[in-house]
Amino acid sequence: MEKPLNFENYLEYVTEKLNIKNFRFNKGKSKVIKRVAVCGGSGSDLVNEAVKQNADSYVTADIKYHTFGDAENNININ
Repeated sequence: MEKPLNFENYLEYVTEKLNIKNFRFNKGKSKVIKRVAVCGGSGSDLVNEAVKQNADSYVTADIKYHTFGDAENNININ
């Protein structure tokens, strides 16, 4: 991602770049996505680290149900 994107454009960007049609996401607290953290595997244990690193969004292949919900007010997860 070369420049900040508003939330809706960011979701379109993720859909296109990852070549996916459906994915789960929460809205997090940022309306503009500037910094993204990525985990290719199960990422539940790294959510707090992504928040500490000031990521606006966290992309992971798998996340626990309660971790996903608990992060809603801290970081966008998809």
